[in-house]
Amino acid sequence: WRAGVVAHYESNLSRMVAMSRQAGVPVIVVLPPSNLADCPPFKSEHRTGFSSTDLEQFENSFQKARGLYSEDVSAAIAELKSALRRDDQYAAAWYELGQCYRTQGLATQAREALLRARDEDICPLRMISPLEQALKRIVAETETPWLDAHALLEADCRQKILGDKWLIDHVHPTIAGYQKIADALA
Repeated sequence: WRAGVVAHYESNLSRMVAMSRQAGVPVIVVLPPSNLADCPPFKSEHRTGFSSTDLEQFENSFQKARGLYSEDVSAAIAELKSALRRDDQYAAAWYELGQCYRTQGLATQAREALLRARDEDICPLRMISPLEQALKRIVAETETPWLDAHALLEADCRQKILGDKWLIDHVHPTIAGYQKIADALA
C-alpha cells in the first residue's frame, strides 16, 4: 500500500510540474518540514507475525526502558535496542530511542532514530523518507528549482533536529518559520 502511495505521489508531482511548465507558470517545489524532535508517532503497530512471546519480551524491554529514563539513559537505550531487535517497525520505540540519544547529546544517532520513528508511523501525517526521495527525483529529472524547507528550518535547531522551535505541530511552521521559508523563496 505504501509503495503505491509513493508511486502515485511521484506521478502526480511530475504531472503538476509538467502542466505548470506547459502553461508557462513558474514553479518552485517545496519539501515540507517534519517535526522530528517534539512530535511522537501518531500510531505504532507491531510487525505482522508477531507472536505473543515476542510481544511479551518486547513489552518487558520497552517498559523497563521507560522506567530507566530518569536514572540511567544508557540502560534505557540498551532496553530499547533490545525491544527493537524483536520488532524494528514499532514507531514509538524508535521515537523514545531518539529522545534518549538526544539526552546523551548523540545528535546523529538521535536524528536517525527519529527519522525512523516518523517513517514507521502507521498514520504518516508527515513527509516520510520515500516521499522525500520521490520529490528529489522529480526536481532533479525536471530541473525544477526547489527549497528544502525542512533543512532550512532544521539548520537552526538544537542538535540540528527540527522541532517546536519552528513548528507549531507535526508539520505547520510558526509565523517566524513561515517568514523564514518566504525569505528563502524570495
